Amino acid sequence: MEKFKQIGTLKAPLFKTNNIENLVETECLFGEKFLVKKELDEWSYGVLCTDGYEGWIHTKNLTDFSFNNYKVMKRSSNIYKKPNDKSVIIQRLTFGCQINVIEIKKKWAKVSLNNQNHEQIGFVPSIHISKHTSETKNWIKYCNNMIGIPYVWGGRSSDGMDCSALLQLSFQAVGINIPRNTKEQQRYMILSKDFKRLKVNFFKRKIYEKGIIIFWPGHVGIISRQNILLHSNANMMIVCEEKIHETLFRLKSENILPTSAFRL
Repeated sequence: MEKFKQIGTLKAPLFKTNNIENLVETECLFGEKFLVKKELDEWSYGVLCTDGYEGWIHTKNLTDFSFNNYKVMKRSSNIYKKPNDKSVIIQRLTFGCQINVIEIKKKWAKVSLNNQNHEQIGFVPSIHISKHTSETKNWIKYCNNMIGIPYVWGGRSSDGMDCSALLQLSFQAVGINIPRNTKEQQRYMILSKDFKRLKVNFFKRKIYEKGIIIFWPGHVGIISRQNILLHSNANMMIVCEEKIHETLFRLKSENILPTSAFRL
């Protein structure tokens, strides 16, 4: 019987099959809702409700579902046992994690942690969290906050992320839910009324303005400021900025050509 659970660890890898030797498809973050469709030994198969990604997850990473009303908006944060920065840390958090806030008093938010039918109370700095926002013009600032995070295939956390996760998490921060992978992200933007597809002669265009999203086969980057591309990439193994024209010609030398460009 199908049932809703949520991610109870900081992050949890999602696999295509119930075999830990396989490559990680994506990561699930603390507090995200997960629909379990079937269980097999120590594995659960289901859907990550955040983006509809299906796969297998270790059941030990799941806990009872609770309503989460806030997201972590900083690169990282912690849940403390008491509303005191000298208190014991009971849970580390990363950008995009979801939590159930009971009340906010000044600098601390009181949160409820549901752990296998046992409720635990903790406290997180209130300046690190936010409810749903529609400030879409500010989505790029969340991309910039990720500079320096290691590149990790399938990663979606501040410990490591890939190129499409960088784009997805930044848009999710401002209330826009886009798919997980670059192929689906391109398709989404083509069909969406919120995104405009640009006609670009990539190797002759001199000026690339802030906010342009560029796709290559299996890769995506964001123009974070004029002629500067921000992306998580396996070449540098980090989220970093590069001059867009240098990136274009470097990838061209590897027979990797850009496929499309969009703007919100």
